[in-house]
Amino acid sequence: MVMTFALAMSSCDKEVTLVFSSDDITVDLGGTNKELLKYVQSSDGSEVTVSGVNFDKVCSYQALFTSGDLKETRTVKVRADKLAGTYAWNMYGLERDGTYFRLTENEWYWDFTKGNEYNNLLIPDSVLSPYSNQKERLFGNAGVLTLQMDGDSISITPWCGKLLFMLSSKPIDYSFDSIRYGRLPNGDYGIISFRMIGKEGKYTNYYRFDFEKQGAE
Repeated sequence: MVMTFALAMSSCDKEVTLVFSSDDITVDLGGTNKELLKYVQSSDGSEVTVSGVNFDKVCSYQALFTSGDLKETRTVKVRADKLAGTYAWNMYGLERDGTYFRLTENEWYWDFTKGNEYNNLLIPDSVLSPYSNQKERLFGNAGVLTLQMDGDSISITPWCGKLLFMLSSKPIDYSFDSIRYGRLPNGDYGIISFRMIGKEGKYTNYYRFDFEKQGAE
């Protein structure tokens, strides 16, 4: 009798599981664990915690969801949408002594738009001129460049063409590095700066773009 009762009690025990409302768990830059926990609950109502996500970096993370002894790993994406918007910017050239000199006398404006993937941003080749109040092509024939982010790996599409402020009549190969973005003093997120490298034969020139976000997309 004792053995039969124990087996009956054991058969009534239910396995505790984590129940997710979606396989696509995506949050914005600056998100919180609380936002992630909206996607999950424990089948017995016990508390669930989550770890392993840096909300200040666009990336795909393997987040660990825990409830008591139960642990489950799920993919969590921090998307780049908050970086989209209008930016005032200035361009600087690098002197031989390592200092930068300003190439733009007044602030120009550039619209960065949301990309077709969670971790990219689209950069058009045209910018708004402070002189004509018209769009002018900064990167000749470049089309739309893509800013791609994956944690510490950040890149912009290289291109070959003519730059608006340069006198050279030949197309030049350009690439980008030192790309910085992050939380701004007002709590928003934005692009801060990047460097552009132009290679023409045996010569290499360096340019820095500094950005000030004006508003979200």
